Amino acid sequence: MFFSEYINLINIRLQNVFEEIFPNKLYSAVRHLLINEGKRLRALLTLLTYNYFRNDIERCINLALSIELIHTASLIHDDIIDRGEFRRKVPTVNKLYGDDIAIIAGDLIFSKAFQLAGSYENKNIINNIYNMCKELAEGQSIELIKSGNLNISEEVYLEIISRKTASMFKYAMKLASILAGAKNREIFLFEKIGKFIGIAYQIIDDVLDMSGKFVGKDSFKDMKFLRPNIVLIYTFSKLNKTEKEYFMKSLREENLAEIYRYVRKMNSINYARERAKKFIKLSLEYIRKLRKNMIRRRFEEIANFIVSRNY
Repeated sequence: MFFSEYINLINIRLQNVFEEIFPNKLYSAVRHLLINEGKRLRALLTLLTYNYFRNDIERCINLALSIELIHTASLIHDDIIDRGEFRRKVPTVNKLYGDDIAIIAGDLIFSKAFQLAGSYENKNIINNIYNMCKELAEGQSIELIKSGNLNISEEVYLEIISRKTASMFKYAMKLASILAGAKNREIFLFEKIGKFIGIAYQIIDDVLDMSGKFVGKDSFKDMKFLRPNIVLIYTFSKLNKTEKEYFMKSLREENLAEIYRYVRKMNSINYARERAKKFIKLSLEYIRKLRKNMIRRRFEEIANFIVSRNY
């Protein structure tokens, strides 16, 4: 299978996950993001990891769908928190249907994800699904707690994104390798690959958020809410006291010209991209410990895509 075949399979199955139509408003909200296709990276990595070990890909579909559904539900809730207006190049669920329906739709999607994960007899699957959701919730909570404060270390930032974003990549690959009956050493390798790919992915997301380009979702979200963003954190860390006060003032006033003057002065965008490349390099070191085959090459392609993407 090539990427398009995996993704087409995921998209077709997602369209049929919810067959209910009443109440219409609820199920329209539930289907909204599911039929507006995203990159499906987490589900793709799930299927690829499983396919690295075994060819009976149908056995892994429910797991891939479960992970994609959890990701989608978390995006719906995230957009409510951030009052987002665009996601995957379309209006957000909360923008179209209101916060109340969006919350219920997200909850329902989570429930379906747990049902699909529970279809496997291996209790280790559902236990790790819980661990993934726990880390995701913890990361999002820490991010909210730290919002408004750029005076945090890069270590704290990395801890946040390791939970908030990288956990889903890590567990997607870990769970697929468990389902495939991999050895502990192999499971460990895939955990590391997923974690480092996920960290790099979020760093590039931070860069794109600061770019001002329309990449399918709201730009400047981190700037608006002063969310922990590596570009902002690094810039702030390099300023003197007076500059820090002025930088914060510029952020509060959304004075883009002054914000970018400091970002350019500190070469913060390039710094962030270099950090992402470092984590991709780490992921590739683990990928190259896998046996050589077509799937390993696909992992390498995904890793390289992460740092070069512009959407």
